[in-house]
Amino acid sequence: MKLFVVLVAVVLTALMVLRHRSNTAHPEGADGDFVNVPGDQFALMVRGWSRAELADIFARFAAIYNVGEPQIVETTARTYRLDWPDGLPEAQIWFAVNYVHYPFDFDLTGRTIIAAAKVMAGHLSGIPGDRSAILYIPENDTDHDRVHATDDSGDHYVGDFGDSQFRQTSEARKPREVDSLFA
Repeated sequence: MKLFVVLVAVVLTALMVLRHRSNTAHPEGADGDFVNVPGDQFALMVRGWSRAELADIFARFAAIYNVGEPQIVETTARTYRLDWPDGLPEAQIWFAVNYVHYPFDFDLTGRTIIAAAKVMAGHLSGIPGDRSAILYIPENDTDHDRVHATDDSGDHYVGDFGDSQFRQTSEARKPREVDSLFA
């Protein structure tokens, strides 16, 4: 059943990538690809995997999404910061937050995974351009195909993989451990 849920999440993720690439509301580079969020404008923080496991998980992620592998640095005991110096398109930041929670061929039994990306202001569709935000998987997630966000004003958003931007919501489902990743 877990494999089925993960496969559904991957298919929905792929559909979002295709939809995202066809959405002309997003800025495009000269080659038609979407402009990356610069690497110094976001960071993914993760707790619950080892460094070796993260390297394996994100080698697979890089192959699936045709992006570079991140640099992985341990910041505190068993908490890691993942950086893509060349940046990532916005959609791949969403997918990275989701994928680290539900990677292929990893046993999640008995694990508590906490991961979130902090993205600086002006880089997330649907969130006011003057606000940075933290992206995370919501508490008690059963959908496996959306990412939630809370901006620095405390407003909450849902990013559904079938859409290409965040939508404001009154439903705050941010796990309390997320803030500790950035402390």
